Amino acid sequence: MTRRRVPAVVGAGLVAAVAAVALAVPARASTPGDSPVSAPPAGGSSGPVTWSGAIPAGSSNPTSVCPTTGTIDTHTITWTAQADPQTTRSSFTAAISWQPSNPTGSETANDEVLSVANASGTVLASSDGSDPSESVTLVDPASGVYTVIACGYVNTTAQPYAGSVTASSVPVTHAPAPVAESDPGSAPPSSAMPEASLVVGLPLLALVTGGGLVVARRRRAAVR
Repeated sequence: MTRRRVPAVVGAGLVAAVAAVALAVPARASTPGDSPVSAPPAGGSSGPVTWSGAIPAGSSNPTSVCPTTGTIDTHTITWTAQADPQTTRSSFTAAISWQPSNPTGSETANDEVLSVANASGTVLASSDGSDPSESVTLVDPASGVYTVIACGYVNTTAQPYAGSVTASSVPVTHAPAPVAESDPGSAPPSSAMPEASLVVGLPLLALVTGGGLVVARRRRAAVR
């Protein structure tokens, strides 16, 4: 079976569609149910903070995005960001792993999905690959409450899993603005040229300019 990894950012329409078909039953909570996580100082890392959970049998989400209610298992993260994102970029990575619990041990019969939602219930990112593990990284998330959601793409039996979250921070390196060559017949170069900042060390490459944040994320394809 071949299936592409779903995009990291999910459109509001798809989220609404997933929520509409979710079963109106309470979500299960992990053990423990919540964890405080803080961004470490620049250049540092923290974690993993761990928990355990179980995804109910029959959990099926062919959109590769977990709903926020129904046959899911959840863990709450209370995230504290760095005070100055202009000098420090921080991220946290949520992950789950499992051993397929069906009698044959087939991953295709217990194929799980990982999503992360914000406090308003909007799914920000999801992961659905070809291995018995999934991970999602949020870069520079604001301080607040986030929900890590584990559900099934296909889940024939109740599936125990191990969850974790790690955090890391990197300093923002400011590059000097380029100096324009002078031309006696032209006006002096503008001094309003924005600085560029290169962020390294996270699982992506980010370039911060006066116009905003440009992110290039390496993605891994899942082939089945």
